[in-house]
Amino acid sequence: MSLIKNKQGKIVIRLSSESWDTILNNYSKYFNNIYGEKYIAFQKLFDIRRLTYNYTKLDHSTLALATIILYGLSADGVDRKYSISEQLKLFGVSATNVKLPIYTDNNSNLTILFIIGFILGDGTLHLRLRNSDKGSIWLIPTLLLPQLKNKYSAHFFSKLENFFTSIDIKTYTINNTKKYEIVDILNLSDDKYSSKGDITILTIESIHSIFYKLLPIFKPYSYYFYWKYDQYELMSKVARLVKAKAHYTLYGLTTILDIIYSYPNKRIKSKEFWLDIINTWFNNRADKTKSGENNIQAVYGRDTFGHKEGSIIAWKCVFPLESQLKSRQFYFINDRESGEALKRAIQYRDLIIKSWIDSLK
Repeated sequence: MSLIKNKQGKIVIRLSSESWDTILNNYSKYFNNIYGEKYIAFQKLFDIRRLTYNYTKLDHSTLALATIILYGLSADGVDRKYSISEQLKLFGVSATNVKLPIYTDNNSNLTILFIIGFILGDGTLHLRLRNSDKGSIWLIPTLLLPQLKNKYSAHFFSKLENFFTSIDIKTYTINNTKKYEIVDILNLSDDKYSSKGDITILTIESIHSIFYKLLPIFKPYSYYFYWKYDQYELMSKVARLVKAKAHYTLYGLTTILDIIYSYPNKRIKSKEFWLDIINTWFNNRADKTKSGENNIQAVYGRDTFGHKEGSIIAWKCVFPLESQLKSRQFYFINDRESGEALKRAIQYRDLIIKSWIDSLK
């Protein structure tokens, strides 16, 4: 076990071994549910060990086969000191008539723990913020699962798609995407995806799929998110508010932005940028009401003493149905009392909404 600095400059703990016995007899059983190149790599390691275990019976064809398999373990093989032809020449063997094994990828079904492991490695749980066509903003919870494209990608991503389909979650997969384009997809300034290279990305994005479907499945296993627990926690906090329809109120949507920006992020646009948008949108909505306020409606009366039919007789505080908050009406009989009644309605609205939203944090 050792500490190393990765390409992002972070200190990570690395567990490594150079023991055939430890790797193949101990570690390998914990990797039964991996896929693609890593799964194939374990098959190749077993073959290399089987071929070279008995040095006294290591003939030319066996050594050539083991060498060729070894050079095919990963893309790093092209960066070795000697090319494969040079290495075979050093061993005094030839690749002629060497028949390579056919390796097949893992066909076992994916599990939710594998998905969490994928997120820990390369995946991202992220809340996208976008301008809506109505002038407000969209909250788009997103799960992004990218992987460098290789010959096993089609099989692996079909397994991913089948897994999410089995739990009624819609996905879409993008092929031949450049790494730097992930930055545009997430609207992030992140060096992690800055280098070029073709990748395949499976994406899930919607309030229904993430907040209502996926997060409840993650919840019993949330402690496995380890260093990415903050991504899960942020999603869970915002989901609680959105599912209660708190984002239908100015204070609720402002609170959601406060929560989003309270977590470490590399967002390009500031919180103030989004606050300006939602304040403008709610102000425009309020201007279209008789009260000039959000969540306060006019109550019209009939032709009675002191009121003409169709005139406003009260201000009524109304709230999202899902909030189960109690509406209340503030009556008046003249213009002077109308202003006082509106002030009381505003105070009641602000107090009730704030208490409700704060209880959901």
